[in-house]
Amino acid sequence: MKIVDYNFPPIDELIFTTGISPPLTFLRSEHIGLYWSLIKGHFPKVSQGFPIGNYQPLEKDELQPLPRYIFNSIDNSQVIQIQKNAFIFNWRNQNNDIYPRYRKLKSIFDTNLNIFTGFVKEEFNQTKFVIKECHLTYVNIVNLCDLWTGPNDTCKVIKGFKFPDFGVEQTTTTHFVYDYNLYLNQNLTLKPRIEINYNPNSREPQLLVTLQAIGTLDDDEKSVMLDWFDHANKELNKLFDCLTTDDIQRYWNKG
Repeated sequence: MKIVDYNFPPIDELIFTTGISPPLTFLRSEHIGLYWSLIKGHFPKVSQGFPIGNYQPLEKDELQPLPRYIFNSIDNSQVIQIQKNAFIFNWRNQNNDIYPRYRKLKSIFDTNLNIFTGFVKEEFNQTKFVIKECHLTYVNIVNLCDLWTGPNDTCKVIKGFKFPDFGVEQTTTTHFVYDYNLYLNQNLTLKPRIEINYNPNSREPQLLVTLQAIGTLDDDEKSVMLDWFDHANKELNKLFDCLTTDDIQRYWNKG
């Protein structure tokens, strides 16, 4: 199936997430410093955050849980996030950047995952680095435009979108969230989410369309993981094309 392309896609963020199982229980903050020395040229900024997802219990020699370490590129468009059970790579749109395309970003993700896995194997004498779960997430933002002037115009962006009949007079809707789980098979579930957000600076409404693919891997070979991301990307691309209207696709200049 041919991947549908747009000259001006509304992509605000693309996230590659890999779940490491078993977790890297031996990883400590001092090791993170050694790893940072390998990527500091491209990711010179580092910060900390709370771990995402399941809580990781303390090891015997730990005084506090290892935080999630966040490494940003100079322009903040690329982000690496590391915690004991996950390696995450984000591309984030900065000032209406041109979207670099999935293939290029997948290559950058793969390169940086190789650096991290190589570091773990060498530093801890590990022969295997097992990834059992993968997520691929697109965050799309529709800002105010001729076709979408606010929440009540969502039907002009999302095919067949309709608010329930609440039985009250309603002139406008200020907020909503629609979540769906689409189970394709044991290796792939699609999770579209449609919601209203507000720009933190202008306070203008935005339509967020988040499309996520989640799956487990049957094999720990790296080629299986990379193939999973390609398949997930095709399914999310197809979902996005089916979900959005012809008018908004023309606005994004569908190829």
